[in-house]
Amino acid sequence: MNIGKFTKNFFIVIVAMLLIAILGRVFMMEDNDLLSELRATEGAVAAYKADPESAFSTHKLPEDLTHDGYYSANGFVYIKEAGEIQITARYNDSLYGYFDTAETTEFTYTIVDKATEAVYEGEVVERGEKYMYNYDKLVFSDVEIGEDSELVLFLHFEDKYPVEDESKGLLIHHPTQEFKAYKLSKAEKAELEG
Repeated sequence: MNIGKFTKNFFIVIVAMLLIAILGRVFMMEDNDLLSELRATEGAVAAYKADPESAFSTHKLPEDLTHDGYYSANGFVYIKEAGEIQITARYNDSLYGYFDTAETTEFTYTIVDKATEAVYEGEVVERGEKYMYNYDKLVFSDVEIGEDSELVLFLHFEDKYPVEDESKGLLIHHPTQEFKAYKLSKAEKAELEG
């Protein structure tokens, strides 16, 4: 057997395996489907009944990940009539290790409007896991987004994180962003019509 041919084929297999591993990891990082659906809260149902065409607004998040890399979010929906924001937070299993806490720890969340200094407490309405990620479906009530609102999502762990540090937050709405209508899926419509 030709040792050169064997070595060449061996390295081709290694490179192919590395590429497959990298692509798999990228796919897992971009998979934001879990808990992304709108929840039929009282406010969402009332807003849908009042105006099913324009009750829900959304936009792309200005940031994909916090600066420290601890968590991200997706699925931002604003229900103006109900004063409600629904969003899904996601963090890696490694966050428990960073905080030196049990994997049963449940984190809390707030949104801070930097323009008005209003603080909104989030309610975790559902939790889920996929791959090495944990997902928390969050609902924030009594939220008013004004023309100057700059909203930052914060994950909290006891009194240790975040330390009063803006870099620990995730920008989820900037004043220059325009909302667009959120398109409901058939399943979401069925839930809202109850």
